[in-house]
Amino acid sequence: MYGILEAMQARNLEPALSWAAKNHDQLLQNSSMLELKLHSLQFVEILTNKGSKDEALQYARTHLGPFAFMHEAEIPRLMACLIWDRLDQSPYAEFVSSTQWEKLSEELIHQFCSILGQSSDSPLNVAISAGFQGLPTLLKLTMVMAAKKQEWQAMKQLPVPIDIRPEFQYHSVFVCPVLREQSSDENPPMLMPCGHAVSKQSIMKLSKSSSRTFKCPYCPSEAVASQCKQLRF
Repeated sequence: MYGILEAMQARNLEPALSWAAKNHDQLLQNSSMLELKLHSLQFVEILTNKGSKDEALQYARTHLGPFAFMHEAEIPRLMACLIWDRLDQSPYAEFVSSTQWEKLSEELIHQFCSILGQSSDSPLNVAISAGFQGLPTLLKLTMVMAAKKQEWQAMKQLPVPIDIRPEFQYHSVFVCPVLREQSSDENPPMLMPCGHAVSKQSIMKLSKSSSRTFKCPYCPSEAVASQCKQLRF
């Protein structure tokens, strides 16, 4: 991947185009237009740097033609570039913008990692960023607990929620507030009528195996086991 990115920094798209061709099917499964965008950028490079409209047209027939049926809006705009001598002064100046290279590099990183089943973000960077976001709350909690002569590290669960932005939330994990255990296929999370959730085993425990009503551990509302519905994340 880094070799492809270095080549793109040198305005060489051949390694990227070769990789995209080898992973054509996977890119389609991801609904990615990366291969088309790479060929589009190569078409524009031939048209602007070499100044050869005939060569650019031949490239479009060979490499952009297969995409014409699925991308009827994009291909005509590219073909319209052939009538302009100065693309940077045309309605299609966006095609020669340097941001095109930056955006394509970012998308290539994302698709490359996606095909490998890996995150495109550095795990260390994510951990540090999420930690910094939650740090103020933890520092305030430390001061409060120190005043009460208590150690929050000894607690099984933090007494306050730590809110982090959605980009740091990679998967849904439900921990039952009653059993303090992570849910599973055998013990899935259940939604109570009041809108709160606990695990299925907790409901069975609280309702004495569905034999009586029980009180929600979050609020004063009461419910019966038959009213609870399984949650699917």
